[in-house]
Amino acid sequence: MSIASDIERFFADRTVQGVIEASRETQPLRICYPTEVPVSRFLAWLLDPTEGHGLNGMVLRRLLTACWDTAPASALSLNQRRQIAPSRLATQSFADVVIDREVKLTAASGRLDVLVLIPGMRLLVAIENKFGARESANQLQRYRDALDEQFHEWHRVLIYLDLNGAQPTDPSWIGLDYDWLIDELRIAEKSTWLGEEPRRSIQEFRLAIDHSGFAEELPGIEEHQLLDMVLNHQAVFEIMGAWSRSKASRTRLGADIFAGPDPVQRLFPVYCRRSHLWQNCIPLIAYAALRKAARDRFADLAWDPKRSAFYFTLKRWDGLKREGPRYWPIQVMVREQFGVPANERFVVSSLLHFGSFDESHVEQARAIAVAMRRERMSGRKMATGVQTASLRSDYANNQQAAAVLLCDHLDELSSRFASLANVSSIG
Repeated sequence: MSIASDIERFFADRTVQGVIEASRETQPLRICYPTEVPVSRFLAWLLDPTEGHGLNGMVLRRLLTACWDTAPASALSLNQRRQIAPSRLATQSFADVVIDREVKLTAASGRLDVLVLIPGMRLLVAIENKFGARESANQLQRYRDALDEQFHEWHRVLIYLDLNGAQPTDPSWIGLDYDWLIDELRIAEKSTWLGEEPRRSIQEFRLAIDHSGFAEELPGIEEHQLLDMVLNHQAVFEIMGAWSRSKASRTRLGADIFAGPDPVQRLFPVYCRRSHLWQNCIPLIAYAALRKAARDRFADLAWDPKRSAFYFTLKRWDGLKREGPRYWPIQVMVREQFGVPANERFVVSSLLHFGSFDESHVEQARAIAVAMRRERMSGRKMATGVQTASLRSDYANNQQAAAVLLCDHLDELSSRFASLANVSSIG
């Protein structure tokens, strides 16, 4: 089929027509896309329990809990983990908190984005926020050294918050991605005591930085329709993907496209008018085929497209989770990698989040995890008290191979957790 025919089919698709119509931009923050400094200011506002958002210490408490839940041993000592244990945080009001932005710690350190001091706990929280920028040479080490010198008797929690989920180069820092921030904003919006004005501010900010949950903004359009749209018109989205990756301006691209007869001339104006929409759809190219393969194999499949990866679980495991966890207790992550050998383009990992299991199932889940790691990860032991465990990881060089691995991972997890899932359904 020719590209001209592909473009005709694209414009004839009712889902495409509905998405284009529903995606007219009305959000001021989307129009004036925020940069790193405004994002850091908004984050500092959220973390301050005395501010007018009405959330009190909820966001700060949940940030520290996320660190306790995910931090590697190199980033939090046992004593530091005790200091921010959820049971201890539950009794803290954070009324004495002091928050500063763009903090110049020393002449040579550079400016730290957000610093939170909690004197009553002798605890500091340092946040380096990366909204698209990359970490500069030794940047995190300079911050750490300066904080060690100035607050050597304080407990320190160092957080590297990255838009794309990049991990910190310094092992003393805890890596969090914007999926965490977006999830917390979504939870905050639902707070019953929140006033209408702060709720609207939080929602508008979330929509400005969220590139994964944009389907909720499109009236009458479901997320699965967007995935089907990308899958059905992959050739068209690959053309738009090439435009989005080009370093040339739209004017330069347009000059080249309209220089002579070219079927993509009909596509380019729509790409320009709805660029924010297509920018959200283009990353789904890598995952739409995966979702289709897994959905055909598992009727109870659930999926969650995040900024830097795609997560899958099965609804048969719903009975295993406690109320209100951030993560599914059992899930398979598929991530497209760049700058790696061709045979490692996609990584497929089976993950357990013990903090998301109902307490009655945690010990059995740990036993299954230990056995699976012994078989699948060359006998690598699982650290005591770890909250997140990788049970198996495999690599693929294309979508089709990754889809086969995804189904294989889900099959194995379904088999290994069958007895536990059956017990939960009976209970």
